[in-house]
Amino acid sequence: MTFYSKDKSGVKVFHLLQAFFEEIKWGDEKSDLYYEDGLFVFEKIDLRLKTSEDYLVEIYEALEHHFKPLSQWGLLSGVRPLKLVHKEREAGKTREEIYFTLINSHKLAPKKARLLLEVLEAQEEIYRSDRDKLSLYISLPFCPSICSYCCFHTKLYNKDLAKVYLQRLIEDLAYAKRKILEAKRKVDCIYLGGGTPWVIDEEDLEILLDSLSDFKELKEFTFEGGRVDGLSKGKAELVASRVTRVCLNPQTLSKGLNPLVGRPEAEGLDQWIHFFKNRGSIVASDLIAGLPGESLETFKASLNELISYKPDNITIHNLSLKKGASLKKLPHGDSVSSMLDEAYSLLKTKDYKPYYIYRQKMMVDRGENLGYETGGSPSIYNIRMMEDSHEILSLGSSAVSKKIREGELIRLSSPRDINLYIKEKDKSIELINNFFD
Repeated sequence: MTFYSKDKSGVKVFHLLQAFFEEIKWGDEKSDLYYEDGLFVFEKIDLRLKTSEDYLVEIYEALEHHFKPLSQWGLLSGVRPLKLVHKEREAGKTREEIYFTLINSHKLAPKKARLLLEVLEAQEEIYRSDRDKLSLYISLPFCPSICSYCCFHTKLYNKDLAKVYLQRLIEDLAYAKRKILEAKRKVDCIYLGGGTPWVIDEEDLEILLDSLSDFKELKEFTFEGGRVDGLSKGKAELVASRVTRVCLNPQTLSKGLNPLVGRPEAEGLDQWIHFFKNRGSIVASDLIAGLPGESLETFKASLNELISYKPDNITIHNLSLKKGASLKKLPHGDSVSSMLDEAYSLLKTKDYKPYYIYRQKMMVDRGENLGYETGGSPSIYNIRMMEDSHEILSLGSSAVSKKIREGELIRLSSPRDINLYIKEKDKSIELINNFFD
């Protein structure tokens, strides 16, 4: 299916069409679909749009007469569907008014509109508070192997390279600390992610954690450990003594599926979850809905097993076939949307509440990634990062800082390539200076 438009608003129409057609590409004047100067043409549809403001709604409703939408998210094609809801809330709209705006003006399915309002209620206090505080993200982009669904710019662990990278990272951190003091800013949230951060040597891990020990006013310190293979008692004790939140992400507990996506089985996950919880850490775990070979029944079994381990947070990711990943096509299986629905129902019965949400391009079944928490344990960083409401200083390769000036969000990106990051020290200093300008 091809689409053609020279109109500036054609890009928005193109995104709309993705809600109805599995494959839609840009074409020429002979394309299947055409939009320009208020005229939308496709097979039986010859639509002269009535208004300039609601043209997307008109096109959507015209297509809806002939085709069933593939997505329940209507006209919301972006990564952060809740941003619109926060904006409406800040404009003084009631929950009821926002609900009808979502289903009428943005064509969401009622259950997705209700979901957004549920997530809004769960995160609104964190979203609105501490706007003057600073979050710090630290990137450790090394993994013991690369999963087939992953598009992050990570590198297979190499001890020598990791040591050089860590030295550069700590230099940047030292400079950033000086700038934070000069600017009289307070860091109240740290997120150390990857990669698989505890793949590095225990000695190197301790050096990195020591370099972060002088941040004394933290509400949250997250260590995104990821996979549990390679985790040792020594590293676990070290991490548990320094952080408040640990991520242990099996992605699936269905035997035989992990090797299909380049991961080992999550052996000992239950023991590690209990280890960290017994030492006072909040534990977060992820599952992916839609992995190759996964059925609705195996997914439910995997989720039930994870729930039995009692992590504080569980995030259900909708598999996304990302451009940078080696996994490109998905064998036909049970629908991912049914897995997401089952997860929502099951987690709610176990007292887990959804508290943050985001979407991605090329999601199988066009669903969403939804984070749940129980016992009042939401991740502050996840909410801040997703809703773009707070400033985040990010250090390391592939790190993206977010600064806010006069209400405008500005992204500052570090080099994605690890060797380039190591080489370009001046670039790092420039980015840190830019963040505080």
